[in-house]
Amino acid sequence: MGYQRPVPYSRSTSWAAHRRRNPPSSEPGIDMFCPIGTPVLAAESGRVADTGDSIGPATGRFVTIDLDDGRRVRYLHLKSRTVSVGNRVRRGQVVGYSGATGYGEEDWSWNVAETGGAHVHMTLWPLHWYVFGSNGTLDPEPYFDADGVAASESAKPIPKRRAPMNYIRITGKAGERRGGTYAVFAASDGTYVAEFVGDSGPDNLVELNDEGQIGRLQNIIRGLR
Repeated sequence: MGYQRPVPYSRSTSWAAHRRRNPPSSEPGIDMFCPIGTPVLAAESGRVADTGDSIGPATGRFVTIDLDDGRRVRYLHLKSRTVSVGNRVRRGQVVGYSGATGYGEEDWSWNVAETGGAHVHMTLWPLHWYVFGSNGTLDPEPYFDADGVAASESAKPIPKRRAPMNYIRITGKAGERRGGTYAVFAASDGTYVAEFVGDSGPDNLVELNDEGQIGRLQNIIRGLR
């Protein structure tokens, strides 16, 4: 089963469009346009990891949830929130109400030319941490339910994972594989999973820049791309 969409919406701005901006968004996600005060629903069960109540930053008021499947989701520009850090939430629970907060304003919905109008911005990360930059987030769209049916194979729950075993940086674009940093996990089903986490990472990285090394790694780890 895929993720719950946070709000019913009349139109949206895609993750790809955020990355194509000039300059690109530092937190690519999906903007879902809806009336102020629309209940915002949790994508999946998890724990509230972070909240923000200031209208000063571009984010406005926000709620961040570390999902039980290992990913992180954040909802921006909220009018208000109904949860606090540490709270457990269930799939479909109301975690806040949509707004148009941020950039120092309580309501910037009047500025349709620059903002598009009131909306909820949803960001999805592959892990329980923030990675900012145009390559740091996931496109939420493939992870959503479509009329109650998972939108794609990638929307299926992934095996529960332990803490990352290691972090691996692949230099450049070796073959068809994406350059950048990957976190390697041992999953509960006995397999290994590598997920892209951005263009940077912690200091204790294993550097890979040889096609043979990467090929051998791919033989034992599924999900490296």
